[in-house]
Amino acid sequence: MITMTAFRAKNPELFEAHVAQRKEAARSYARNLAEFESSVGGRAFGRKGQDGSIRIDGVRFPFGSALPLGWRLKQNRRDSVPNTKTMEGKLLAERLASLSLPGAKLPGLPSMPWFAVQVDRVAADWYLVVHDHRPKHLNSIDHALWEQVPVAEYTAAVKALQAVA
Repeated sequence: MITMTAFRAKNPELFEAHVAQRKEAARSYARNLAEFESSVGGRAFGRKGQDGSIRIDGVRFPFGSALPLGWRLKQNRRDSVPNTKTMEGKLLAERLASLSLPGAKLPGLPSMPWFAVQVDRVAADWYLVVHDHRPKHLNSIDHALWEQVPVAEYTAAVKALQAVA
């Protein structure tokens, strides 16, 4: 049986500022990625991590185009990655690493355990809902930022918001 515990943020402004900061980081990442792609003449590819991070691994150049200096084809013969055996490739690898978007705890709020949690913004309040009562989960919550509230208060706030919508 899965049980729930609910917490309400004591300082919602802290979370609003953090969300704004994350949005700006995402906009900056998109701008930098677009500039990089236009400068190399190809489309970047990468991976997304469980924590929301994005790591750029290389570039897909248009089919039939010559491979620029510092790049090498991967075994799939479609993707290009920096050739770190050359000075140009090492510089490209550093540039790709700087393009990566760092991850955040789910969904990137301070003092948030990334596991077994759900965060909702209901009206002006932030709620943290823990779906598991393992002590290591509950102990990782910063009680200076979160106050425990009855789950009924959280569900009532969600229902009231849904009734308005």
